[in-house]
Amino acid sequence: MIMKKDRHFISKYLAGELDSVQAGGFEEALFSNPALRREMNLYKEVDQALADSDVLDLRLQLNSMHEPVIQELSQGAGKANKRVVRYAAAAASIAILLGFSILGILQNPDSLIKKFYSPYPMGMVTRSANINIDQILMEAMMRYDNQEYREAVILFEKVLANDPEMISTNLYAGISYLEIMEYSHAEKSLNKVIDHRDNLYIEQAEWYIGFCYLMTERKKEAVKQFSRIAEEKGFYSDKAKNILKKLK
Repeated sequence: MIMKKDRHFISKYLAGELDSVQAGGFEEALFSNPALRREMNLYKEVDQALADSDVLDLRLQLNSMHEPVIQELSQGAGKANKRVVRYAAAAASIAILLGFSILGILQNPDSLIKKFYSPYPMGMVTRSANINIDQILMEAMMRYDNQEYREAVILFEKVLANDPEMISTNLYAGISYLEIMEYSHAEKSLNKVIDHRDNLYIEQAEWYIGFCYLMTERKKEAVKQFSRIAEEKGFYSDKAKNILKKLK
């Protein structure tokens, strides 16, 4: 059962308002609590659908509003339907606030994240001098390519425990963390690539850390990050400019 305090932590986590200890504890709770993960996915899905409407601050209203709607819709519903009811209720609450249809909200194709974000494709990675570590790395990359990101990140971390300076592995680990919504870990891995400065993956890491800011609703940091990318006139420059048009 998801308590009111859990929803409070979800909001704080997505807003980037938890400190590193609180964020780490919350991510551990996400890993062990399927109900909490479903609730997080609900919030994330709704946020993505609203990304272009400049009303993400309505989450606080949604928190206090959609619970009564759920209770009303839940009357007579079987346990198997609870998840569907919760999704419908949340969408209905926002539809009331904004005058949108439920279908229009959940299928909005203009979400910044849905439009511009995709995991970095699998490519060549730096090998180690250890055959066993190389085998783990190849397994991690296969998991990554199969979109098994939670399994992939466990293997990436085993590789990095042996050699923390494997830059390409830090990049893929960071993106894997993004995919499983462990944003503080994603930011840490991506910053290792950026801070190293002497590698071929800085541009990619800067791009994905911009999405880390977006996914945690740190708009000012996202604007600053994508502005820097736009000014560098690299591979992601034009896409960054398009994102900035939506953010400003």
